[in-house]
Amino acid sequence: SEAAELARNRVDVTVVDAEELGAGASTRSGGMVSSGQKLVIGGAEVLRRPMAFTGCSGTVRFDQPAAEVSRRILDEALEHHFALAYGDHRPALRALAARWNVPVLELA
Repeated sequence: SEAAELARNRVDVTVVDAEELGAGASTRSGGMVSSGQKLVIGGAEVLRRPMAFTGCSGTVRFDQPAAEVSRRILDEALEHHFALAYGDHRPALRALAARWNVPVLELA
């Protein structure tokens, strides 16, 4: 694919499925996006730390103070599972949310 060729040439790429939301869009909601769901986006630096547990884990320093990010997470009653992606993909994620008409919640 074109994305794979760019990646081989050391060009950062973000690939997203830009089709309409439908079955499979969310494993937690059966593919439906309700008025209460949002795309959560935050900027952070991944720190080199020992793994906190086996499996996928990471330690991050958010772009905003930890107390502010924690307050937002708790105020919004967010799940405790987050996806981490190396690189700054925030512009692409905001564009995707706009295309899908999904509100964005900025963590940091």
